[in-house]
Amino acid sequence: MKMNTQLGYVPVTFADLTDDEAFWRGCDGCVNVDVLKRTGRKYCICTGMLYDPAVHEGEPTPIELPEEVMRKIGK
Repeated sequence: MKMNTQLGYVPVTFADLTDDEAFWRGCDGCVNVDVLKRTGRKYCICTGMLYDPAVHEGEPTPIELPEEVMRKIGK
């Protein structure tokens, strides 16, 4: 979580995350997925995090990221 925070991600409630099924399928390989599913995606042992590129407009990234990643986050 420390690395994600340094990259600009902030912890959020699971209600703040997307409803996109493709996103949630990424949790299927996690050992905690049963908690997530049993609670209707409201609670989990993991931490939900979001990145808002508008908040970090014009800021340099704290580490060197591959060009493909930079394109995806719009920098």
